[in-house]
Amino acid sequence: SSPLHSASIQACVCARGYTQGDAACQACRPGEYKPTLGVEACSKCAPGTYSAKVAESECVTCDQDFYSIANGSANCTAC
Repeated sequence: SSPLHSASIQACVCARGYTQGDAACQACRPGEYKPTLGVEACSKCAPGTYSAKVAESECVTCDQDFYSIANGSANCTAC
């Protein structure tokens, strides 16, 4: 989004789950998230959490009897 009559890409603010690309906002990839509006980079999900879809605004905690040991997991693995 951007204010009315904006004249440059610098005025654009990306939605939650999106980060600034070269010419437009781009969705965070699976394993990443961005909880705020703005042009900040997407963050990788912490171990023990995951995001399975693109454009996520938060990571989900692995269920009981599942785990993820790496930063940026797109799923959890059964024990």
